[in-house]
Amino acid sequence: MTAEHPETSSRLSGTITALEVQARDQSRVNLYLDGRFAFGLSAKTAADAGLRTGNHLTTEGIAVLLQGEAKERAFLQAFNYLSFRGRSVAEMERYLLGKDHAPETVGTVIQRLRDLHYLDDSVFALSWVENRQRSKPRGARLLRTELMQKGIKRDTIDHAISEASGDETPLALDAARKRAATLRAADYGEFSRKLGGYLSRRGYSSDVVWSTVKNLWAEHRGRGAVGDRDGDDEDRID
Repeated sequence: MTAEHPETSSRLSGTITALEVQARDQSRVNLYLDGRFAFGLSAKTAADAGLRTGNHLTTEGIAVLLQGEAKERAFLQAFNYLSFRGRSVAEMERYLLGKDHAPETVGTVIQRLRDLHYLDDSVFALSWVENRQRSKPRGARLLRTELMQKGIKRDTIDHAISEASGDETPLALDAARKRAATLRAADYGEFSRKLGGYLSRRGYSSDVVWSTVKNLWAEHRGRGAVGDRDGDDEDRID
């Protein structure tokens, strides 16, 4: 219970004698019962409830009013959370529960966000994979781990990866070329350890990793990037 909603509000009842806009937040009002401050609430909640001076509020009516206010506050917090980036349902649930909202309030807000299409795990998963592949390409294994951590169901993840990723090989090859340009390796063994480790950490499958490493090594040899002095100093790249 916040300072605006003191614990004693659960025992309040009386006649509304004033509804005053708050000085620091004009989207909220202070409600007075029988000449005494009772609690604050959003102007939207007050308007939706049709509150007017002279209205009589019972204890039960105030409880319903404050429940509605809690849901409105949670919705606004959720909307702000979404303003930074899209969220999964599980992320939103954890966030709102962390704000000390009741599970019932959280469930109502999440359903409202779903109905308004602000929360959709299928859309979120697909967008996540597409954004990752544009900015920081990575393999299906790592993408799957990331999305599972965000509470996305396995079948939803599989569909998103299938839709957005396609063949991993071109993505792995592009990432590997950029990385290989910065590597210094004495031979194929060192080259494969460094580049293979880099690709593995980005979630590419072992088949894709090692076929990419071999292709890149062949490219470097073909460009003469490998020194072969008298046939003894084999497979060096700078």
